[in-house]
Amino acid sequence: MKWDISSAGITLLTVVQEAAQAETETLRLHGNPEAQAQSWAMQVSAVLRICSQTVMPFFTQQLSVRSQHLHRPAVEIPARLQPIQVIHRLQLQYRGGFTIPISTPFALTGSATDTETPGALTYIWEEMDLGAAGAPTAPVGNAPIFRSFTPVASPTRTFPKLSDLLNNTSTIGEILPTYTRALNFRLTARDNNVGGGGINFNTISFNVSNTSGPFVVTQPNTNVTWNAGAQTVTWNVANTTAAPVSVSLVNILLSTDGGNTFPTTLLANTANDGSESVTIPGVNTTLARIKVQSVGNIFFDISNTNFTIANTNAPNISHVQLSDMLKTAWPATVTSTVTSSFSLDSVWVNWNINSVTLSRQFKLINTSGNIYSAIFNSINADVNPGDVIYYKITAQNNSAGHEVTATAVYNFSIIDGSLCEGFFSGTFPPSGWSFEFSGTNYWSRVTQSSYGIGTGSAKYDFWNAQASTGSQSLITKTFGSTVAGDSLRFDNAYAPYTDGSTDSLEVLTSTNGGTNYSQLIKFWGNNVNGTMNTAGASGTAYTPTSGQWVTRKYSLPVGTNKIKFRARSGFGNNLYLDSICVLSAPPVTPVAASIKLAQQGYFDTLTNRLNIRDTVKFYLRNTASPYTIADSGSVVMDSVTLTAAVTFPNAQTGTYYIVATGWNILETWSKAGGEAYTRGSVLNYDFTTASSQAYGNNMILLGTKYCIYSGDIFKDYAVELVDVLLIYNAALNFESGFIKNDVTGDRLVDLSDILIVYNNSSNFVTRKAPAGASPLAITGNKVSRQDMINSLRSAENIYKESVNSDLKDEKQNYDNMRNGKK
Repeated sequence: MKWDISSAGITLLTVVQEAAQAETETLRLHGNPEAQAQSWAMQVSAVLRICSQTVMPFFTQQLSVRSQHLHRPAVEIPARLQPIQVIHRLQLQYRGGFTIPISTPFALTGSATDTETPGALTYIWEEMDLGAAGAPTAPVGNAPIFRSFTPVASPTRTFPKLSDLLNNTSTIGEILPTYTRALNFRLTARDNNVGGGGINFNTISFNVSNTSGPFVVTQPNTNVTWNAGAQTVTWNVANTTAAPVSVSLVNILLSTDGGNTFPTTLLANTANDGSESVTIPGVNTTLARIKVQSVGNIFFDISNTNFTIANTNAPNISHVQLSDMLKTAWPATVTSTVTSSFSLDSVWVNWNINSVTLSRQFKLINTSGNIYSAIFNSINADVNPGDVIYYKITAQNNSAGHEVTATAVYNFSIIDGSLCEGFFSGTFPPSGWSFEFSGTNYWSRVTQSSYGIGTGSAKYDFWNAQASTGSQSLITKTFGSTVAGDSLRFDNAYAPYTDGSTDSLEVLTSTNGGTNYSQLIKFWGNNVNGTMNTAGASGTAYTPTSGQWVTRKYSLPVGTNKIKFRARSGFGNNLYLDSICVLSAPPVTPVAASIKLAQQGYFDTLTNRLNIRDTVKFYLRNTASPYTIADSGSVVMDSVTLTAAVTFPNAQTGTYYIVATGWNILETWSKAGGEAYTRGSVLNYDFTTASSQAYGNNMILLGTKYCIYSGDIFKDYAVELVDVLLIYNAALNFESGFIKNDVTGDRLVDLSDILIVYNNSSNFVTRKAPAGASPLAITGNKVSRQDMINSLRSAENIYKESVNSDLKDEKQNYDNMRNGKK
């Protein structure tokens, strides 16, 4: 064989392939695999020495790969040979014999099944052509034009490499065919079982014709911007519909990740005619690519450059990311502003706890205008301090394309609400804490601890920080908002430098999680009268002893939830901080609220008393959408004073709506704007004095008292036909006792109950509450309202006839009795 040093790469490939064929035939018979590997390696090693540095690593890899599968059986049973396990059913996607155009990318795909160790296969596609020696960049005849790469898990190989196609680059040893010729490839599958695996291979042959090609995407092929909707894709057919290529159909695919994947089929099995109108989906991306792919063949082309899809029809979502929150505040409320040129189909949140796999979901409710809001569909027990909540918001409109927009994935943490840091952990800053600095950061953790108790403290290195350093800050995590009486306590140690340099430490507080800060206290340190000093002046870098610490304590502004320690260097001496804690004021014991109300049915205008003592449940709900429940309490109303003493054990000082509900009264909210509540003080509220005491004036005047409407038996936040029918049937059945159908509280369901519910139904009495307020959980019947209406519909005509015949007189008698007339 004649060696051409200038084309050693091509010549060596021929040698490798010849050796591989010999190796394979021997392997299939009964030779010694160990000896075969050594012999084959010796044949190639001399050639490797004359290869260029560019090509040599490729052949070194292949030598290793081929030797590997030869060694494995011998290692497993060195004394004697046994048949090597073979991977079953290795198949290729095409039979071969077809023709592709010149200068056009293509892809080969196979598949294999291994019954012994499924899932452990790797694949390698190799060109098996033997051609004349020559320069790697100028092949002739059937010279190989595609190098081998190390085996991979995918049975598909793109020619040339996908990364080269996307970046418009090339790798030495990969050249698209530019003239008529034949191509032969082998797919080898390997079982990588460490106990001794097997191999199998299959080959495919096809042709290249210079009468067609190159097949090229021509539009879009630059960094253009397309709107979602109808667009035209064009490509150069380049005679690929004619024989011998004969491809009449193509698929048009879309990528939104720069061409790495093409999950979206814009058109399937469309004519290979060079131009097609497609519908671009409603996405927003700057990484779009188009792929036109032959049907029944292996060639394709991808547009050269990423282009932009601007989804002008898509909804727009505006949202302020939720910040870290206390466990006690969970579940949180998500609020967003969603606008669209079309009506919105839905807006929803995908989320999860401690996972970016957003497997949970809930819908956002349109509370007003373009505002959508709802609380997470979770309970407080679901989260713990330290948990991270991941979420994103998605909106879809009702346009013809039903465009969808999604935000980025946001996250925030659940915090425990306390702050007490002793710097015990080696992690610095501690979890949730942060630095604020430029240049070199002079904050660090050291092992000295206040009063010699503990394992560490925070140090600011004034000794090395030049006066020009500027201010640098250590910032605490966000913690629970402070209340009146809370205070900050910390320990510090500091010795001034002997030359009179003045350092300073400023403590600042924030009530909005660090957006703004206000000064709490400022210290300075020097060798004269520094307020930061805890030890005498020192001419060397200061390290405190256990007796050189001072504890400081300062009252905090109400609402403080973040603290900043800001140091400004005068090139003096070192400062140490430890045991930084927020101390809570002594707990405030809640005092029972005094709430007065009268239920319409129970109230007797003659005595200004209730006919019966009954339980009412009261809720405190926040005054901001979606008006989440802050606390609740149940109490039996005093029938004489119309007053309930209800305790809200968990509510903190704030402003709340008071919401009253019971088993046969309509849910009623207190007046617009809510009521101020101070924990530890009595909350007094009287619904009976004016209709304006209820949200939307939603009460009825009886005598001198305004009363909450009765008759919502079905508990669907309205008094309507279903409630009338329930009461009517109960009256027909002569129900009696302490039951919910007894609206008047006289222990009997009769005409008087029917009249109250019927009148309220006729007047369309319904719950009135702030827009977007979610209803409380229905505690009434478990069947649907429609089922109830259907089941009682037959009684409706009977009831109406009864009203028409004799209820008019009975009503008059009843009204006379209630008003004290004989």
